[in-house]
Amino acid sequence: EVDVGAQGEVAEVFPWFFTGKGTVKVLKDVKSPQGLATRDVAVYLPPSFEENTLKAYSNVLIAHDGNNLFDQVQCDTCCANGCWGVDTTLDTYIAASNPGLMSEVVVVGVYNTPDRMDELTYSKDPKYGGGKLDTYLTFVEKTVMPLVAKEFPRVSAASAGPWPMMGSSLGGLATCYAGWTQGSKYSPVACMSSSFWWDGEDFKGSILAKSGPSPKQDHPFYIDWGSGEVSEQTDSNAAVVKQLQGMGWEQEVAYYIQPDGTHNEQSWGARVNKPLQLLFPPAPIATKTPQTSIFV
Repeated sequence: EVDVGAQGEVAEVFPWFFTGKGTVKVLKDVKSPQGLATRDVAVYLPPSFEENTLKAYSNVLIAHDGNNLFDQVQCDTCCANGCWGVDTTLDTYIAASNPGLMSEVVVVGVYNTPDRMDELTYSKDPKYGGGKLDTYLTFVEKTVMPLVAKEFPRVSAASAGPWPMMGSSLGGLATCYAGWTQGSKYSPVACMSSSFWWDGEDFKGSILAKSGPSPKQDHPFYIDWGSGEVSEQTDSNAAVVKQLQGMGWEQEVAYYIQPDGTHNEQSWGARVNKPLQLLFPPAPIATKTPQTSIFV
């Protein structure tokens, strides 16, 4: 504890001194009692995690396509244009200054599988099939997050939602679906280059017609896309933003169009700092009046 004012207030701080880099741990072969494929789960632990063993972590982000996210894991083989580099971005923005440009956050990257198209879609597209998203979200809630809470007990936010969520392409569609239909479990959400064209733009036509999460001010949405993506992508994303605004969600929906951004991990990684900083801004130093006057 440190003295921060003349009124006898103290602040609890958990500094770290020796590293500006987080670590990525991989939980291998996570089985699904829900009947989905076995997969790995990569967990990014922020720079202070290994050094400050007293700190509990109240920020956790669920991210789809975990095998494409981190420089430390499979980046040289996962994607033609390279991975997102979320760990490198987080290291930069968390440790850039004191208290940093954003709060520390633990990222749970759920790997995709050959069944990705089925798992990240809530309905059957006439051309592509799909429709197992609700089962996948149950797997995340009932299997993945309890495992993270068990393996990393200091990640206190893993034990109960709502959890922030982020994804791109079909993962963006899945994320916005989760935020709209299961907002008590998944919120806030960041939907990047979302495949809102899926099943005849059913998300705009059917999902948004259902009652959204409430109260809406507690359920912000971040939506983005690149200006260099195909018109099917840009038009459907713009249409969803416009519809949400028309439904009275202007203050709860933030959107960004990346100039010349395309539909790949390189573009998503180049702008991922925007949703990360929006969802996890720097936290003010919380103070309290101590019961004893001990300052160290």
